[in-house]
Amino acid sequence: MVNIDTNVSGSMGFDGYKVIGRKSWVAYVGLLIRYAIIFGVIYFLVINLSTEPDFNWVKEYSLYVYAFFGIIFIYRFAVLLSYKVSVTDEGVWLHFGILPWAIGGNGLRWNDADMAFYYPNFLSWITNSYTIMVNHKYTNASDFMASSIWRGRKVCGEIAEIQRSRLGV
Repeated sequence: MVNIDTNVSGSMGFDGYKVIGRKSWVAYVGLLIRYAIIFGVIYFLVINLSTEPDFNWVKEYSLYVYAFFGIIFIYRFAVLLSYKVSVTDEGVWLHFGILPWAIGGNGLRWNDADMAFYYPNFLSWITNSYTIMVNHKYTNASDFMASSIWRGRKVCGEIAEIQRSRLGV
C-alpha cells in the first residue's frame, strides 16, 4: 500500500512501519536559492577576474569549482530527500542520511513520548510546512525536532492519535 501524501510504501519490513512526514518543498527552495547565490558569485568572480592578465588561470579552474559545488548540491538535495518521520509499533522516529557513515536519526518509544508539537507562523501556514517537535516525558535531552516538514500539523495529529489509541482514550 502506498501512502498518497508521501508517495512511500507503508510496508518496509518493520512491524507497523509507516512514513507520516517528509521535507517540504520549502526546504528545497532554500537549498536552490543558496546554491544559485554561490554559483552566481563564482560566475561573477570568473568573469571579472579572467579579464586580468595575472588571473588567466581562473577561467581554467572554474569548471572544477563548478563541479565541486555541483556535487555538494546534489548530495545535499539527496539528503533532504532522505528525511522521513515515521511511526512503528515501537515509537516515532526521524531518519535521514544517504551515505553509510552519515545515516542518522532519532526517535522516541511510545511509552517515553510525551507530546508532538508543531510551530505555526504565517509563512508555515501559507506553505503548509511546519517545524515539528516530539517531546520526551522525562527529559528534554532526548526530544527531536525537524524543520520544514510537509503537513506538519497532520504529522503531529497522527502521532497524537496513535498515542491516544495506545492509551485507550
